[in-house]
Amino acid sequence: DHDGMRDMAEQILGALGYRLILARDGDDAVRKFRERSEEISLLLMDVVMPKMAGTEAYEKISAARPGIPVIFTSGYSEQSAYLTSALHAGATVLQKPYGARSLARKVRELLDGVATAKHSHEVVS
Repeated sequence: DHDGMRDMAEQILGALGYRLILARDGDDAVRKFRERSEEISLLLMDVVMPKMAGTEAYEKISAARPGIPVIFTSGYSEQSAYLTSALHAGATVLQKPYGARSLARKVRELLDGVATAKHSHEVVS
């Protein structure tokens, strides 16, 4: 929801070799996901975003691809109404302000979890 935070995340993750598709608001995120969904492995969304909340945008995106991993960032406490539904759905939340190491670790954990889940589904007994 904030240009500075988006730029910081882009610099951190880009330096680690991740390819990013940036969105300026919730509507833009949903539109870009629909256009390029096959390229997207993980979502990093602020809970509160212009035009459409991050949680609402995630609902629309996950309707198209259930189970897509998401990290919600928020400056609100985990007891906030903004985060309640996301936490109940098992979403990962990264509290602001966060550092480069915390962001990188959360992204890697979720992507590794997806890879492990895909691999375990491919095992034939």
